[in-house]
Amino acid sequence: VDVYTDPEAHVIGPRSFGDDPAQAGLLGAAYFRGHEEQGIIAVAKHFPGHGGVTGDSHLLMPSSDVSFKTLWERDILPFRILSAEGIPAILSGHLSFPRITGSTIPASFSPYFNQTILREQIGFSGIIITDDLYMYGALDYGRQHNEDIADLVIRAIHSGSDMVMLSHTPEFNGEIWNKLLFNYRNDEEFRDHVNDSVRRILRVKLEYLHDSVRQVPLNPSPSQIYANIPQEDAQNYFDDQALRSVTLLSDSLPEIDPEERILLAGHNYAFFRIGREFFPNADEYRFQNDYFHFSTSRDRDSMKEIAGNYDRIIYALSDPNTAQVLEGLEDFQDRIIVFSLLSPVYLGELSWQPDGVAVYGWYNRCARAGFSVLTGAAEAMGHLPIHHMLEND
Repeated sequence: VDVYTDPEAHVIGPRSFGDDPAQAGLLGAAYFRGHEEQGIIAVAKHFPGHGGVTGDSHLLMPSSDVSFKTLWERDILPFRILSAEGIPAILSGHLSFPRITGSTIPASFSPYFNQTILREQIGFSGIIITDDLYMYGALDYGRQHNEDIADLVIRAIHSGSDMVMLSHTPEFNGEIWNKLLFNYRNDEEFRDHVNDSVRRILRVKLEYLHDSVRQVPLNPSPSQIYANIPQEDAQNYFDDQALRSVTLLSDSLPEIDPEERILLAGHNYAFFRIGREFFPNADEYRFQNDYFHFSTSRDRDSMKEIAGNYDRIIYALSDPNTAQVLEGLEDFQDRIIVFSLLSPVYLGELSWQPDGVAVYGWYNRCARAGFSVLTGAAEAMGHLPIHHMLEND
């Protein structure tokens, strides 16, 4: 339920409900209720909010100088809504807010965020879980303070976490195990917190996993897996979601004459695969560079060189790379139809308003939904989930 407010927060962008905190909270609550009805324990992340922080906490510890007022009213709002709705668990992120805490400590190790804000101010009574402590956002902080992974586990629990996530299973009777046991036996405050945590965890397990309420047996039969997965109703649901979410980028779409000289341009495989189903006679320009962050002069020059040879260019916009190439095609904008994939944030990098559609995935069903709208076989019913970052919106 991160609120997407920083266009450079690429790791969050397509995982967010959008840039409106209330919308993120309400849609998050609906998502939680759907999980709850199916007996799935939902967890909201990344508290107190990763969408306004540049950087990927898998690789480093992102830092933000946002004020507490902004954080409370914007990034924390979805968590406040979900806490009031009774979500069973919240995951804390390896995110630093030095202007608020006065240090570089990540929220996942912060008593201020876990206890003062989440427990006392918000009133959350469910399980607090850390993000993976083997992520560099946590490990780097530990190295700066000469703390190993076992020390970080102890620190996380001391800060108010009920559970720690570890992507590498600790050895039985290993360093982590022994340090936890030592602290439990010798530190009364630590022991009391662990006991409280266990009660919270058991309460959630009883609510979701008790014989009378759980949706699946504790030991499901492996022989039944392929009889139930993939489920036909689920596939229909995702197809429906893909189609209903297609969004127009302008008031209307130009008509595409199949007899025109048409070019499909980009570097997304599903876009080309499905595009050829709708326009079998179209030519293709597949970018020689498919790197995410930047384009090459070869692709920029090649697109400018061939653009004038086509009546219509259907252009797959999917990352900063394709946005840079597209920006150089402004002279041909009357021929271009933009096909935005996954996140529409890259539209904000353009100095002109394109015609086209936005879809919110980059696989076959989303590509098919987008082309169905482009060809008039379906109506666009979606709405852009981000606004303030799109200068042309």
